This record gives sequence, structure tokens and C-alpha cells, in this order.
Amino acid sequence: QCPVHSAHVGDEVEVHYRWHPYFGQKVSIRRVEERATGRFLKVLGPTGVVIAISGWMIDPVVCRGMTMGTPRVDLATLIELNRLVSGGSKAAPFRSGRRITQEDHDEIPQYAGAGVGPAARPDI
Repeated sequence: QCPVHSAHVGDEVEVHYRWHPYFGQKVSIRRVEERATGRFLKVLGPTGVVIAISGWMIDPVVCRGMTMGTPRVDLATLIELNRLVSGGSKAAPFRSGRRITQEDHDEIPQYAGAGVGPAARPDI
């Protein structure tokens, strides 16, 4: 039986999702929530803070099959995004010559992927 389905309030479980800050550590389940998007656990972590995690993060079988895929965004783009979000300078040109610019307030927003079909399933 999958650990997620047998998880109960008060149980102590291990986080198996290798990219979570609590990976390999025990957490105590405080609440189990069933949502349309899946099962979520409110857990008390080693720092003493209650956080929500997806139920599959405590499933060793699911997490063992996850591998590091190829990067989807280059480092320069992430650095520029961080600069924009943290209130740094205006957008700078990327190595590719493209720029990120803020639209004027009277412009109609353009949504990424508009007119595009459903996304492919991610590699897990």
C-alpha cells in the first residue's frame, strides 16, 4: 500500500522528493486534505513550522523514478527574472538579443501560450 494512502494525522513520515528542503528528513503529519488536484499533507517539519506538501512527496516509489531533466530555461534568463522581480534595474538584453519589457498600463495583456494546444506531459 502506498504511504500516501495510509498516512494518518500524527504519523511520522519521511520526505522522499529529492528537491524538497526536507528531503530525507522525518515530518509529522498534522492534517490530510483531499483536493481536486490531489492529496496534500500539512506537516510539521524539522524547523518547527507547519507546511503543506503534495502527498506523493512521501512516496518512495514515485520519487525514486524522478530524474533530472534537461534545463528548460537558461541561467541568464533566470538571473534576469530575479533582477526584475526583486526590483532591480530595467530589463537588459539577453545574449540572444531578446528583451523582457514591461507592457504599458493601457496595453491588452498577452498571455504566454495563447492559441497553443495542451502542453506535453513533463518527464518525471
